Amino acid sequence: MIYDVVIVGAGPAGSTVAYELSRHNVSTLVLERETIPRKKPCAGMLTGRVTRLVDYDLSPVIDCQIRAVRYRYANNPPVTRETSEPFLYSVKRPLFDSYLVHKAVSKGAILHTQSEVLSAEIDKAPFLIRTKRGVFYGRVLVGADGAASTIRRMFQPRPLLRWSTGANLEISFGHQEECCRVLRPEMLDLQLGIGKGVVTYAIPKIENITVGVFSHHQLDALEIRRYIHRHLRTLDVSDNLTRASTKIEKESRWIIPHYQQMRLPKLPVLLVGDAAGLADPLFGEGIYYAIRSAQLASESILHGLQTGAFDFRSYVDSLQKEMGREFLVLQWIRHIFDLLPRTIYELNARTESGFIAGASFANGNLSSVKFLGLLPRCCLEWLKDRTLHI
Repeated sequence: MIYDVVIVGAGPAGSTVAYELSRHNVSTLVLERETIPRKKPCAGMLTGRVTRLVDYDLSPVIDCQIRAVRYRYANNPPVTRETSEPFLYSVKRPLFDSYLVHKAVSKGAILHTQSEVLSAEIDKAPFLIRTKRGVFYGRVLVGADGAASTIRRMFQPRPLLRWSTGANLEISFGHQEECCRVLRPEMLDLQLGIGKGVVTYAIPKIENITVGVFSHHQLDALEIRRYIHRHLRTLDVSDNLTRASTKIEKESRWIIPHYQQMRLPKLPVLLVGDAAGLADPLFGEGIYYAIRSAQLASESILHGLQTGAFDFRSYVDSLQKEMGREFLVLQWIRHIFDLLPRTIYELNARTESGFIAGASFANGNLSSVKFLGLLPRCCLEWLKDRTLHI
């Protein structure tokens, strides 16, 4: 059988392409090298705007609705800020990813698991792709296989050269009551001022907490372990860790690509999500960009299938229009964070306007450009507050 579209990777990006195309009666095959559900190294946090991207309900796989942040800076006392409405949502990635891919299957997409790609030949139509489970043919090939994408390495004109580092461990308490003693279910715990471009965090989920580190720079295994265990000490969970019901999973580590202006791979190949280098350069969030890039790619693919002209420039142009400017702004803020972490902390934790601006941006109610434009106002509020306390 010749499929209209073959998608490599069953994460949020690949599942969304499959969902969008299958509901338009496009024959779609999804190739996933793992079984489903599969373990996925990730903090497991959705911004509010992700929940509005899809046309189905995500609440069955949302663990906690975040509306408060407890900020820590170096060894200073923590500061807590809250909003009335949630702006972040925690999920367990194996369940979240499984939920999305089964939505695609319900629309008619074909899913093959344990199908690692070995090679592909795209010089002739239809193209040929070899996996450990057989050979498949298609008209369009979509690389949705993450930051270490096999498809990108095969067909992208240039590699992704810059990366951030993410790592975490999962602490399962067995009972929600025990989890709540450590961290309230609506609260994100952040630690800043412990290293250049480094943030550690604790994220509440149902019956477990994710403790991790995000860095704008590469970290080795010893640095990762040191940062994570430092945050564990700030949570004061030593008593809970000795309980028989408490389990700690092995640390997981992943890379987060830094955005570079996209160039078209060889036709008929498209890249989406992390495979295309689409991740937030400031916070490392990639799920929103994975789903949105998949929707834009689907529109371009549908147009190509209808007209027979597979020129995906419209996809690249749409990405640049929607995300290029945002990434440039976030890269600029990232440089400020690296140089002046105390200032970023003060603006978020010590000023109401700074915290609300950050929450509104995470929730999708504020663009990155408007978020940047509010920083002078936040600085004035901070300076006024400091003057009053002198």
